[in-house]
Amino acid sequence: MPRFPQPFVRDRAPAPLHRTNEQIRLSPIRLIGAAGEQHGVVPTAQALEMAREAGLILVQVGSQRRRPDC
Repeated sequence: MPRFPQPFVRDRAPAPLHRTNEQIRLSPIRLIGAAGEQHGVVPTAQALEMAREAGLILVQVGSQRRRPDC
């Protein structure tokens, strides 16, 4: 009977699909509001504060740019 190789096993958890809140390391970011409104380019700390005041979490959705969209 032929022997098959062992399946690949990760030694760590997979990376999350999107960075959130303190996981966002770049600053400044391009901030988009919950209703799609443009807030422009703001420091990440300011964006995080605005999200918390609105009862939301900050989510990085565009990571291929110099200033990611959040």
